[in-house]
Amino acid sequence: MQDSALEYALNWSKDKRLSNLDDRFIGASQKLAKQQAEYNLSLEKIT
Repeated sequence: MQDSALEYALNWSKDKRLSNLDDRFIGASQKLAKQQAEYNLSLEKIT
């Protein structure tokens, strides 16, 4: 998930009890979003 879909899922899941798989999926999506943001910042510094 990315951007608005990830934000929606995070807000939706705050008061929910998710399965381990769902929780891991959202966590992995957050990690990927962070990595992409860091990558984009590093590209901006290079150019």
